[in-house]
Amino acid sequence: MTQSSGSAVFMAVRYAAGQAGALTLVSKLALAGLAISIAVLVVVMAVVNGFDRELRERLLQVIPQLSLTSLNNIDAERVAALAARVSAGEFGLASGVEALAPIAQSAALLATAAGVEGVSLTGIEPDSYRNVSSIESFTTLRDLDQLTAKPYNIVLGAGLAQRLHLDIGDQVMVLLPDTAVSLMGALPRQKRFTVVDVLSSESELDTRGAFISLTDAQKLLRLPQRVTGLHARLVDVFDIQTGRQFLGQQFADHPVQVYGWMTTHGALYQAVAVQKTMLFAIFSFLIAVAAFNLVSGLMMLVEQRRSDIAILRSMGAERGFITKVFCYQGLALGAFGTMLGVLAGLVIAAGLPLLFGWLSVTWELNLMDQYFVNYLPIDIRFADVLSVIWVALLLSILASLYPALRAASFAPSAILAHEGKQAI
Repeated sequence: MTQSSGSAVFMAVRYAAGQAGALTLVSKLALAGLAISIAVLVVVMAVVNGFDRELRERLLQVIPQLSLTSLNNIDAERVAALAARVSAGEFGLASGVEALAPIAQSAALLATAAGVEGVSLTGIEPDSYRNVSSIESFTTLRDLDQLTAKPYNIVLGAGLAQRLHLDIGDQVMVLLPDTAVSLMGALPRQKRFTVVDVLSSESELDTRGAFISLTDAQKLLRLPQRVTGLHARLVDVFDIQTGRQFLGQQFADHPVQVYGWMTTHGALYQAVAVQKTMLFAIFSFLIAVAAFNLVSGLMMLVEQRRSDIAILRSMGAERGFITKVFCYQGLALGAFGTMLGVLAGLVIAAGLPLLFGWLSVTWELNLMDQYFVNYLPIDIRFADVLSVIWVALLLSILASLYPALRAASFAPSAILAHEGKQAI
């Protein structure tokens, strides 16, 4: 008889499609477990990749990649001159810093009739701050120059504006922790600002960020011609040390602190990277368990096809051919389960953000408040899906080896003799 690979594949598919009751039930359960495990892994990897993408493309574009703060403030002209030299490329890429922007920063309170919220108040120059942060592209009007159009304008995070019931054109009272002594006693320093734009970056800045012009901040904080520090954009977001050394050298005569985004968000970034590897390994074990559940189905098929195997051996089929038949069958079942799992995982991953958003709005859940984004990010990557497929198929082949070798070890004479006795 012909013992080509094509014949082995044909027989494997024919056996896999058999309708024996017990085999069908066991096979379906095994395939369901395999498909569910693969679908869960695809969804989990998409979510982890989504957090990784948002951390790189959104958070690191709006938060300062490198920050310098001074204990006794810095001359504003000195910072502006250094920023101009950096922008002109005078220090080259060796500085590790691509752009600088002076800031005047302080904790503050925002007060309206709707309540009081604590914020991080940052005074900026729109022209220079565009070089270190992309917050302008996430504002409603996309125009930071409105901060300097009139005195005492402010840009608020969308979360802040929502909680305080503020919209563009409304006014909000800004209170500083420093007190001013008057005839009425000690009063908090305060000033009324007009909301000129709203920042909606879907990051943590939406919940605590407030931006005003650098000039207004200097007046409010009583810092004539001085700033509290600067923000910087790095040439390489992961090369923080080079930028720290450069800024430390430029302000060696000042008691300054220089820290990068890794200080505030590094643990989160590392957690995302580690969790991706760990979750892939853990769910691969689940796929392995589900794949090896195919062994029971294949063993039942082997027992059921004992007479067919004996006849094939009697007709000249070699052990290798029998082994191929059942290995291909295990691969066919694994491929079918893998296809179902991948398709289900892709569909679930694509619809999960909509479902999450609906649940959050309907039930007023704030499940993402503890993260740097306030929605569920999804990023389906072809390389990860391909890795899942290869792992599942490899495990399916390994799971089919034992049943295939057992089928090839049957002695046709003993099986046929047993079948003859049962017939009599």
